[in-house]
Amino acid sequence: MTEANTPGVGRVLDGVGLAAILEAHCWLRYRGVDIDLTMPPDRPGAAARTLLHEETIAPDQIGAYKAQLHERFLVRWLARQKRGDLDLADAWRTREACIAALSARPATSELAVNGP
Repeated sequence: MTEANTPGVGRVLDGVGLAAILEAHCWLRYRGVDIDLTMPPDRPGAAARTLLHEETIAPDQIGAYKAQLHERFLVRWLARQKRGDLDLADAWRTREACIAALSARPATSELAVNGP
């Protein structure tokens, strides 16, 4: 997530000195069409998303499996950041704060349902 691809997270990221943080994001692929209820293609920033990894999961994997996968990616990402002051728990709290910031944003005509 960056302010460019997820408007509303910039203040949180700035507060910890990050330009971006990884987010695991799910969408539905139905008959070859991606349906994303949390980031519709016409939402500002949607086109700026960058995927590092994509895999098909079953609905029952959205909980624990998705979180574990996300943590593994965050650990590798943190190692590349070379920030001794930022550990996995800090990164996860930052991610949660970003999501909370998105949830706190007032609804506008550009948002369908908010939720990477």
